[in-house]
Amino acid sequence: MRALIGAPDWANTPPGPRDTWPGSLRTVVEVLLGHPLPMTVLWGGSLTQIYNDGYAAILGPRHPAALGQATQETWPEVWHINGPLYAGVFRGETYAFEDQLYPITRHGYLEEAYFTLSYVPVVDEVGAVSGVLVTVVETTGRVQATR
Repeated sequence: MRALIGAPDWANTPPGPRDTWPGSLRTVVEVLLGHPLPMTVLWGGSLTQIYNDGYAAILGPRHPAALGQATQETWPEVWHINGPLYAGVFRGETYAFEDQLYPITRHGYLEEAYFTLSYVPVVDEVGAVSGVLVTVVETTGRVQATR
């Protein structure tokens, strides 16, 4: 993902050219790129996605088109779940869920998928929330085995 993030022309995305990214965005991207768990940062009001290799696996065939795309465009089927959560994070709230059901389309059809997730505000240099850091661990296999 490091190479993919370095390759696109970010000038045509809401975060803008990489050399103009604020330090807070650069830092969180470095953290998620080095993190072993699937993570994505959703930046700005458009919630532009920048993610690591683990999250790319969760995206399935939506990757790599999802890089630099608004999360609502990538995951419209769960916007009714995530939209209100993102609004809360921009108010400074943090959320964590275990084995949360997310009906997603990953392989051409809507499927039940379960995830343990956290949603954390990313604060910029002036103290405002400018993004959402999402950590995601898929638990579908365990949930189905337990059933």
